[in-house]
Amino acid sequence: MKGFLLLCLGILLPWSAFAKRSSPPIHRFLVLSSASEGTVSFVKLDSFGDEHGLSTFNLLRSEDGLVSPRGVAVDAERGRLYVADSGLSKILQYKAFVHGSDLLCDRIPTTVASGVSVRYIAVDHQGSLYFNAEGKNALQYMTVEMMSAGEPPASLYAGAGAKVMAPRGLAHDSISLVWGNDQQDFSVVKAPEKPENSGQVKVLARTKEPVLGVAADGAHVYYTTARSPAARPGFGGAIYAMKKDGGNPIRISTAVRKPTDIATDSQGNVFVADEERGRVVSFSGAVAAPVKGELPLVVRCPSVWGVAYTEMVEDISSQPRTSLITATAHAVSELISPHVEEEA
Repeated sequence: MKGFLLLCLGILLPWSAFAKRSSPPIHRFLVLSSASEGTVSFVKLDSFGDEHGLSTFNLLRSEDGLVSPRGVAVDAERGRLYVADSGLSKILQYKAFVHGSDLLCDRIPTTVASGVSVRYIAVDHQGSLYFNAEGKNALQYMTVEMMSAGEPPASLYAGAGAKVMAPRGLAHDSISLVWGNDQQDFSVVKAPEKPENSGQVKVLARTKEPVLGVAADGAHVYYTTARSPAARPGFGGAIYAMKKDGGNPIRISTAVRKPTDIATDSQGNVFVADEERGRVVSFSGAVAAPVKGELPLVVRCPSVWGVAYTEMVEDISSQPRTSLITATAHAVSELISPHVEEEA
């Protein structure tokens, strides 16, 4: 019996070591949009924390048909990249995948919504897409099944009665949808777990200035504002954090000028896109305490507007071979000579 157990261990131990070695690594990325540049780029977070900042790599360019990309979101489970292009009045869907350690997409978009001016989008864990319809005081959504069938978007909330007033910033914490209002009643609000119960929309915080970006991580809600009266001279914006169910917001920083978007990762970090300064900065969401002075630089990106976080593993078997070859060839020059902006 003892010999049999030793034999089993002799087989299982090498196999477990092999299985551990063969597990695909998880790659972490930020996806950034630049409306004025007409580009969508990605940042590898493998070296996150480098005091000199990271590099950006082009993912999509104006030559790929983009005009004014703003909101970006990634459905990692299904390998989908969503881009809200306000210049095209469309939301585009791309097949996204990891090749080596790089994030690529097939550059052959599917239009999932058109004829609507959208700046902010969010995806939940089921793959449903949420977005704001500017000028309509409305939030709309599409499920995976609706997008696959080519169905039009459905209305989620509409009108001031549902606490939707020029909605800006969207986030989904895997349970609830959170957004900000940019007209009259400046506020951050949260939908119930079942959004059809529109009467249960909850105001988490009221603000003195328009809300821009919103992010949520299950424990906290983060948001950015413009024209903050507390902003430092030469800046103008502010970043706030509060508990997921509301309460008194904590002002994290006023060392931003135009913080258009904000995102969280799976490790407690919060990333803020500052369009006017052309950079993405970060802070620890786990601490959620005021930060004195400048926020740590993540990456410089001219006129950065949207920011989204994703983590994915390489899965060659799911990639269309022609798309993989095309996308890889398109990205080679960018990967060899990454686009890095010098400090202004």
